[in-house]
Amino acid sequence: MQVRDGFRLGDLLVGPTAGHVLRPDGLQRLPARAAEALVALAEQPGRAVAREDLRNRLWPDGTGSDDALVRCIGELRHVLGDRRRTHRYVETVGRQGYRLVLEPAPLSAEERAQLES
Repeated sequence: MQVRDGFRLGDLLVGPTAGHVLRPDGLQRLPARAAEALVALAEQPGRAVAREDLRNRLWPDGTGSDDALVRCIGELRHVLGDRRRTHRYVETVGRQGYRLVLEPAPLSAEERAQLES
């Protein structure tokens, strides 16, 4: 499965290329860097992705800082609907990085149509 083409994450439908997340309460816009961070995490579900690896991927010119990464992950969590204390989708792995809690699943044809409409 190519996660960049879209995937289901629990009850969410994710279209990273278009920057969309379809939640039960409606369509949410996913900022470009947050979408790229989600793709990086979805490519390695259940495994911690190092902060440095994420910074290098999101800011290949080296301009990204830890603070910028924390803000980016915060935006991602907000769009996904993660709560402040209980992270259903993106978990912080102490002093290591972040990991995607749920396994991404391929979209069905019907789900892809929902996401694209």
